[in-house]
Amino acid sequence: MRIYQTFIGTFSLLLFFTSVVLAADREHPLEPVDLSSPKATLSSFVELCNDAHKVILDTNPAVARRDLDAKIDAGRILRCLDLSQVPEFRQVTAGKEAAVCLKEVLDRIDWSYRDAPDADDIADMEEPLIYWTIPHTSISFSRVIEGSRAGSYVFSSETVDGANKYYKKIKDLPYKKGSTENFLEWYLSEPGSLWLSSLVKKLPNFVRMRIGATAVWQWTAILLVLLLAAALMIMSYRSARVLMKRGAEKHPFLYGMSIVFPIFAMLVPLWVRMFIAEEIRIVGGMLAIITFTSNIIFLCALVVMILGLGTRATGIIIASPNIQPEGIDAQFIRLLARILSIVAAIIAFIEVGKYLGIPLTTLLAGAGVGGVAVALAAQDTLKNVFGSIMIFLDKPYRIGERINVQGYDGVVEEIGLRSTRIRMLTGHLTTIPNEKMAQCDIENIGRRPHIRRVMDIPLPLNIAPDKARRASEICEDILKDHEGQEGDRVPRIFLGEIKRDCMNLRIMYWYHPPLYWEFAAFGQKVNQKIIERFEAEGIPFALPTTLSLSAQE
Repeated sequence: MRIYQTFIGTFSLLLFFTSVVLAADREHPLEPVDLSSPKATLSSFVELCNDAHKVILDTNPAVARRDLDAKIDAGRILRCLDLSQVPEFRQVTAGKEAAVCLKEVLDRIDWSYRDAPDADDIADMEEPLIYWTIPHTSISFSRVIEGSRAGSYVFSSETVDGANKYYKKIKDLPYKKGSTENFLEWYLSEPGSLWLSSLVKKLPNFVRMRIGATAVWQWTAILLVLLLAAALMIMSYRSARVLMKRGAEKHPFLYGMSIVFPIFAMLVPLWVRMFIAEEIRIVGGMLAIITFTSNIIFLCALVVMILGLGTRATGIIIASPNIQPEGIDAQFIRLLARILSIVAAIIAFIEVGKYLGIPLTTLLAGAGVGGVAVALAAQDTLKNVFGSIMIFLDKPYRIGERINVQGYDGVVEEIGLRSTRIRMLTGHLTTIPNEKMAQCDIENIGRRPHIRRVMDIPLPLNIAPDKARRASEICEDILKDHEGQEGDRVPRIFLGEIKRDCMNLRIMYWYHPPLYWEFAAFGQKVNQKIIERFEAEGIPFALPTTLSLSAQE
């Protein structure tokens, strides 16, 4: 009975102390990890990893890997590592992999806490300890110089980078007593989802065989995910094109909403990266390759999305009834939107690339070298683009206007980024580079306020004075308040030059509005009336000279 009472008392005492410890842990959940010395960091790291391993052993196998990860305080473990040289987007994944590898190494090699300097040892040193290495290893600790963890000692960036190499060298050594056995094996092999874990367990044993650091089932899953991702992106871009074509003219809403598909395609590489890292759970070089490739594809898709967004916004703006789709304003809006889209795409590529671990200096250097090469190879093209900008700003002509430039007389059909297309009066199509169009003298016939006609009627030198006077009166009567007369622009009729074989009766009148075919039809009526009235009055024309009719427009 006394033994029983003693046992109960002892057990109660243990429960008391256990509850006190647990209460203390719950009481200070935000207490920072002790990183005051290499010894403290080493002790904290090992203790945190042991706690994580215990959570794994004590958790129901039916719990999903992601739920299990949520119970492990990985953030405190990562505090023990220097991840400053790891790209921000990879710090969590790379840090976890390095931590598990380092724990496997520490569980197999001979080392002792006594070798590591503690805070008192460092305080006794004449100079602050900057770097310390576990004897007979390459595992080192470095002192953080600046930032929120300044003064702390963490596993150095070189150790974090080489953790996987250290593990490969000692993986055949036996575990020491009290080690977290098969910690890395669990980290590498266990899928992230319960359904995927149960599926892998139902497959034959050979699917768990490793080729390199990756199991057969992981290789298969990666291939299927990549094929699915490629199919989704292709379908997205094709759907976007189809929706754009359908909505380009009649459905502006559909035209704008087609941007949803490029956005979806842009997110597919991010999903691939996350699924492979969190669900299939591959690590090492293969994960780095897939991550880098996914990031590059994401950046390219981001650029395509930004350019597509600019194109769609431009289309919606130009669809406004106040803007002529083929007018110079529409062309200027297209050019401005294209320039802004390209600038936005470059900025996004650089900023997002910097976050994804692509060095900014490399991007800028590559862009600088590429820009110089492109500028040298495309000098004429750039000149034409700048010429287009000058044309869009100055607006010397518009689409549909008739112009005369360098002897080419015709109607402007298109104003592009490189050239202007003119449909000549003969029907031929002429293309003139915008560089030249911005420098040439352009006669814009399409903007004339009226059409002026100057007509010389040759009269004989021996014509009687009364007949000459009557000829002038007849022309004045025919053109009095004529069709197309504008304001105070009344016809002008007078005897002009006296030549060797005739005397010219000059007629000048203006026709408004400047519609050429209506002007030509009216001119024909005037000619017919002059001939009829002259014949009735017996007023001769100088022969064999014919009528000299001209129009200055």
